[in-house]
Amino acid sequence: MDFGTITLTFNPDKTIRGTYRPDIGDPTTVTDGLTGGRNLRLQIGGRRFSGRFTRRGFAVTSATASGSGSNLWGQFARV
Repeated sequence: MDFGTITLTFNPDKTIRGTYRPDIGDPTTVTDGLTGGRNLRLQIGGRRFSGRFTRRGFAVTSATASGSGSNLWGQFARV
């Protein structure tokens, strides 16, 4: 299980930019965008996630060719 902090900027053109800072390891660039409705995609390093916004943040999943994948949950915080 990975833990860390992700900081995202949501741009008017529906792109997303940011940084993921794991508790262990180096920061990684985050890119991608909004896909309509309550859906989004995130590219975090070499991993691609797709998912949706929730009332408190977002929930996304990555898929691999073998059918396994990773889940990522994020909670919004005011800064």
